[in-house]
Amino acid sequence: MKINSHIIIKYITTLLLLVAIQLGLLVAVALIPKNLIRDNVYKSAIELTSREVFFHMNPADKSSKIDRYADSILVGIAYSYDDSEPLVSVMKSGYYHQDIANENENLLEAVSADLNPNYEYSRYWHGSIAIVRPMLILFSIKQLYINLIIITFLLAICLVFLLKKYTNFKTIFSFTTASIGISCWYIPFSLEYVWTFIIMLIASIIAIWMYEKGKRNFSLFFLIVGSFTAYFDFLTTETITLLVPVVFLLVLKEKTGELASFKEEFIILIKSCLNWGLGYIFCFLSKLSLASIILHKNCFIEAIENAQIRIGGNISSLTLFERIIGALQGNLSCLLPFSFIDNRGYAYVILCFVLLLIVYYLFKYTKTPCTFSNIMFVIALIPYLRYIILSSHSYIHYFFTYRAQFTTIMCVSLALIYGINTKKKGTRN
Repeated sequence: MKINSHIIIKYITTLLLLVAIQLGLLVAVALIPKNLIRDNVYKSAIELTSREVFFHMNPADKSSKIDRYADSILVGIAYSYDDSEPLVSVMKSGYYHQDIANENENLLEAVSADLNPNYEYSRYWHGSIAIVRPMLILFSIKQLYINLIIITFLLAICLVFLLKKYTNFKTIFSFTTASIGISCWYIPFSLEYVWTFIIMLIASIIAIWMYEKGKRNFSLFFLIVGSFTAYFDFLTTETITLLVPVVFLLVLKEKTGELASFKEEFIILIKSCLNWGLGYIFCFLSKLSLASIILHKNCFIEAIENAQIRIGGNISSLTLFERIIGALQGNLSCLLPFSFIDNRGYAYVILCFVLLLIVYYLFKYTKTPCTFSNIMFVIALIPYLRYIILSSHSYIHYFFTYRAQFTTIMCVSLALIYGINTKKKGTRN
């Protein structure tokens, strides 16, 4: 296969430029004097210690679990940036930690006594600090959550407006159903949860705009999206930033008559995944490489150890099969309205899915295969592949990874709407 050197140069240039921008943003906010954010960090610590690090906003709803453990760490890292050594502090991503206390308590102690960081979280970029640290000049964590509610709501409204203008009610219905199914109203109440959804909304808006402007090559687009997903995310619901824009592009292609065969669309899907994955992996590797050089230590060792834990796990009492089954059960059980059912919610989800499949196969188009519905069903399965590969992580953190099924719900809805014949059996409407 002939390799186009021009394309390779474009990819390398884009990746290096992304790293330069990402690093530059964090170094820039690290130059903000600590005294400008100290008051709001202290207020944030008080607010974070007013509740447990993990709690349910609705005790009856399993999907309502909020993670303030990660939020406390993130604010602690933002507070610990040193404007006298911005590059080193960005690479270290340090914060004050002691095992005998919860992270919200550690944060309060750190800001109260102005303690130096003693623990490094260098394997992630923690790119959200590029937004959080400047906002801490003006807002405490509670006000940050309010701002995030407004931002996500406005982005969602903008996306729905574009969907109404360029697609149809079917797409809006599927998007809304997915949003309800993953209890979207809880997302802005945790800094850990919200970034992938903001990226997904922005990426979807841009993808629709690009398509309507006649652009059909999305290789660099997904490369950039993958890179910023790794930059911002804590390994939560990373797949939605790739799959949701892909779904909207497929809807647009179906509407304009540009949808190719299942084989061709599947190949395009794989290419999109590879481009997104390249951006994601390169962003991670660049952080580890830069940190290793600047901090004069091998940061890859810790990253590999943590990757092994998330894949293989340290749950010694469970076999791999038990971890996978437990991960799938936990993630399925958090979907609304099944999240209100004690312990057996996953069984009802599976039953509903089986019933929907039966309805689909009884009433689907028979003379003309529905390529669109078939590719939707394939995309719908990808989040579960993620749960299986990262079985330990998905087993332990099911209370936020379950939202990756946003894609599944949306795809199943679209597959049924487009694939079921509501007119004369065996014909296309």
